[in-house]
Amino acid sequence: MESWEETDILWKSMKPIYPLVFAQRVPNRTAKTLVPILQASVDQHSTVYSDEWRSYSQLKHNFSEHYTVAIRYNFLVGSRRVCTNGVEAMWSRLKAPFKSGKGTSQPLLDSYISEFVVRENEKDGFFGKILNQKKSKIV
Repeated sequence: MESWEETDILWKSMKPIYPLVFAQRVPNRTAKTLVPILQASVDQHSTVYSDEWRSYSQLKHNFSEHYTVAIRYNFLVGSRRVCTNGVEAMWSRLKAPFKSGKGTSQPLLDSYISEFVVRENEKDGFFGKILNQKKSKIV
């Protein structure tokens, strides 16, 4: 088992009205890598909020609006009451099993991430949906 490395970057997003999560392992955190993923995953007419990571500086050219949240100072953007707490909490939930298990198998990491995304998006209904799906295939 290898330990969890911060370099195994995961992209995360939460939509405020319909809180759906997506996560993906990426080779690096450069704008060249991250911007195309965002363009494929987020509607171009969206307002995007991010932290001040340098790679996100180009987002203002790709989406209707882009605001940064200066986490070290505050969680608000002007009069807008937005924060990155939801994404940071999701990140923490994703990493917790890896930390408690003293790491993870790198070849299995993508499947762990996929399972996490499904569980986050389905919430409490996850197990019931699996049972219903199996039941419909049996009948």
